[in-house]
Amino acid sequence: MRKNLLIIDRSGMTHYLRKEGCSAFDRSLYRVVVITNATKACSFNTQFYDDIYIWDTDNDESGLIDFAMQLHQTTPFTRVIAFSERLLLPAAQIRQLIGCKGDRYNDVIGFRDKHAMHRIAKEFSLKVPNQWLASEYQNCLPVVEKHLKLIIKPRSGMGSRGIWIVDNKSMLHQLMADIQSQGEDLDHYVIETYIEGSVFHVDSVIANGNVIFEVTFEYLTPPVQFTDSKPRAAMLVSDPQTAQAIYAANQQVVVAFDIKNGVTHTEFFLTPSGDVIFGEVAKRVGGGVISEAIYQLMGVDLNNALAQSQLGNEITLSHHNELHYGGWLKFHPRPMTINKISDISEFSEDWIKYAIIKKKVGDPLSAPYMTGDSIADFVIAAPNEPLLRSRINSVINTFYCE
Repeated sequence: MRKNLLIIDRSGMTHYLRKEGCSAFDRSLYRVVVITNATKACSFNTQFYDDIYIWDTDNDESGLIDFAMQLHQTTPFTRVIAFSERLLLPAAQIRQLIGCKGDRYNDVIGFRDKHAMHRIAKEFSLKVPNQWLASEYQNCLPVVEKHLKLIIKPRSGMGSRGIWIVDNKSMLHQLMADIQSQGEDLDHYVIETYIEGSVFHVDSVIANGNVIFEVTFEYLTPPVQFTDSKPRAAMLVSDPQTAQAIYAANQQVVVAFDIKNGVTHTEFFLTPSGDVIFGEVAKRVGGGVISEAIYQLMGVDLNNALAQSQLGNEITLSHHNELHYGGWLKFHPRPMTINKISDISEFSEDWIKYAIIKKKVGDPLSAPYMTGDSIADFVIAAPNEPLLRSRINSVINTFYCE
């Protein structure tokens, strides 16, 4: 008899497909029930699921949990799947209520609450920025009085959305007043010291408490700047000393957050003095083109690894020959209606390992909502770093959207 599997979704079917195109969930083993929002329901083909239901998975978490519990009465679920960061906590709460295996609330809260995240990291001696609840902003005044920068961000934020940078008292006071004037609680935000230096993301697969795969990329421009709508790129870290320092800190994160199984996406800073500073960790696949870049450059399917971990299965990975010089590139949207856009045929070089143009002439565009929003994505390889940088710039100069 097939086991009942519940998927709560807000991103669409492609996230649950293996890179070769088939579902990560074997329909001969699982009866697949999907709850998704109205805009994503059409992305699921009928071969993927047994039943599909519409719910506002973006905004109604409590209603989503209640609805899942109603379905459980007639379709007892043995596993609950959630890939989107915003749905990790609701999924954990559903598991707890129905008594099925998988991450529970206390397993997930440290990944979703940036104040709890900071506390856990600090308790395990990871180097972290100074942090305050926004309600304690008076304690930050000595920082801005020295003309140093502060970052203000939502405690439950993701994708660099809703982040402000301030460097003087008047800006800080005004921002706090603006947040309160919108009826928001200052305790829903945190303030951190701004870290000068390079920014890296590390994507890992953990099985039985051991890191069985990890790879790190350096952002060529900080992800927090995504609202400027300029192209964003990152390159594999080729310097062994830098990689070793980042991976050592990543291992500390795995221990600190007691990660036994799953996929993580973690960000670190490397200061000019050589300190590795912990930024954030998410227990999910990195957004945007990151998973595709890792598959194209390393042969590792992170989406399938996440699916297997949430199913409670043994995680197995396949590698091909790893490329030491590679990176990803994406183009963010800006407010406009497209009159002219590049054709995919313009990017046929063999060193372009992956290319997708998501928009067409006539499509309306708006400013990016978060770092993962893009109109075109590329994965690029090269035999050395100078050539890789040159190839990234070549694609940037070739692509157009007007």
